[in-house]
Amino acid sequence: MTDRQEHLKNYLTECRQKLMTTLNVISGDDWNVQVQSEGDLWTVLQMVRHLQDAHRGLVVQARRIAAGEPNLPPDFDLDRWNAGAQRKTTEMSPETALENLRASHEKLLEFIEGLSEQSFQNVGYQAYLKKTLPLDEFIKIIGEHELAHGEEIAKALGKG
Repeated sequence: MTDRQEHLKNYLTECRQKLMTTLNVISGDDWNVQVQSEGDLWTVLQMVRHLQDAHRGLVVQARRIAAGEPNLPPDFDLDRWNAGAQRKTTEMSPETALENLRASHEKLLEFIEGLSEQSFQNVGYQAYLKKTLPLDEFIKIIGEHELAHGEEIAKALGKG
């Protein structure tokens, strides 16, 4: 494994540990606490459902970038995607959402181990940032996304 791969894996593991420190102490009514004060107004549970869906989707996109393929269709709409994901996961339990997060993280780390150095030259479009990034930066955004939402959740619960 290259230094770049090791760095990415360590960074993503650190980000995930910080997220899980917040999520592992949530129980009962905490799942229903509103996280955001504007926009979608998601609860903690909706935010975790979003995180598991986004993580899965971003890993799929990273795989496409590594293969030299477009990671998103030209008409991709992030707000539409997130709204659809929320509708599809309304019955998902906290336990299932957390398990999905754990499973997708393991798949991401395995994927990184298998990357060739050449694949890091490939670029893909990051929909939230609205810009094209090299693969390693695209992958780092997955961790940054978790950190940002983890901090929002901790703040909403009065733990951050």
